[in-house]
Amino acid sequence: MRLNSPKSHSGFTLIEIMIALLIGLFIMGGIMQIFINTKQTYRMQDNLSRLQENARYALELLNHDIRMTGYLGCAGGDTTKLSVIANSPLLAPVPHTGDLAVVSASTITGGDESGGTFTTPNPALTSSPLASVSPNTDAITIQFGESCGGYTTAAMNTVNPTALSATQTCGSKTTPGTSITAGKPLVISDCAHADIFRAAADNTQNKDNAGTATTALSKTYAVGSEILLFQSYTYFIKPGSNGDPALWRFDNNYASSSSNPSEVIEGIQDLDVLYGMDTDGDGTANYYVASTSVPNMAQVVSVRITLTVQSIDNTLATTSGRLIRNFTSTIALRNRIF
Repeated sequence: MRLNSPKSHSGFTLIEIMIALLIGLFIMGGIMQIFINTKQTYRMQDNLSRLQENARYALELLNHDIRMTGYLGCAGGDTTKLSVIANSPLLAPVPHTGDLAVVSASTITGGDESGGTFTTPNPALTSSPLASVSPNTDAITIQFGESCGGYTTAAMNTVNPTALSATQTCGSKTTPGTSITAGKPLVISDCAHADIFRAAADNTQNKDNAGTATTALSKTYAVGSEILLFQSYTYFIKPGSNGDPALWRFDNNYASSSSNPSEVIEGIQDLDVLYGMDTDGDGTANYYVASTSVPNMAQVVSVRITLTVQSIDNTLATTSGRLIRNFTSTIALRNRIF
C-alpha cells in the first residue's frame, strides 16, 4: 500500500511578515508626517490671515480718525476761527478762542510710555485713561467734528441763545437726533467760524451754559450753519479681555466706565506713532519725530503709525510661539494741508 506524503503548507514566513510590517510603518509614518505638516501649514495660514485682518481693521479705523483730525465743517481747519464754550472734559488747555493755528494743538495729542512711566501727553490730557497702558507703547488722541446732517433753520438774534433752531437729523434714519445726549459736545460752523458747545438735554441741540468758561457763542450764526458731533478719541495698547495685548479706544467725551474705554481689536502688540513736522509751511512733512520731540503740534501735517500685530494662537516653535508682523501707514492730516 502506497501512502501519499502530506502537502507542504504555503504562506508568509516570519521574516516576510516583519519586513511587511516595517514597510507599513514607514508608509504610515510618511502619511502622518504629511498630515501634521498640512495641519501646521493650515494653522499658520489661518493665523496669518487673522493677523492681517486684525491689522487691516485697526489701520483702517486709525487712518479714518487721523485723517479727520481738526475737521470743523466746510472750511479747512487752519482757516476756521474756533471758540470752545464747553470746557470739560475736553482736552486742556481750554477754553480756546482765536485762530485754529493756535488751538489746533488740541486736535491731535500724543504720548510715549517708556520704562513703566508714561510721558505726559503733548498737550496734556485733563483726564487720562492711560494708567494701564502697556509698557513701551504710544498713545494718540484725535479730535474732530463728525458730520451728521444737522444745520440751523433760523438765524440767531443773539450770541447767547438758550436754544438753536436746527434740524434733528443727527442719529439714525428712523430715530433722528438719537446721537445727541445731554452733555454731548457739538460743533456749530459756518465755514469761517466754529463754536464747540454742549447739548442741554437728550435729542436736542439746545446750548448748555452750565460749567462753561463763557456762555456766549463767538457770533450769531445764519441759516444753514452746520451742526456736527464733536468726537474725541484716545487710542492706546493694554491687555485685552483674553490677556493678550489689544488696541483700545477711550471716548474723551464720557467718563470712564465698564464700556469706556472699549477694546477695538485683539492681537495688537505695539502702537508706535511718529509726527510729521512741516517747518517751512508747504504742507509737506520735513521730518518725523516722537511726541516728546514735537515743538508745536500745530506744525504736524501727517502721522506715521506702526502696528506690531501678533497671532492669536501659538503656531511657531519659538519662545512666544506667535507670528509677529509690523504694519506701517503714513496718514496726511487733510485739514492741515489743504
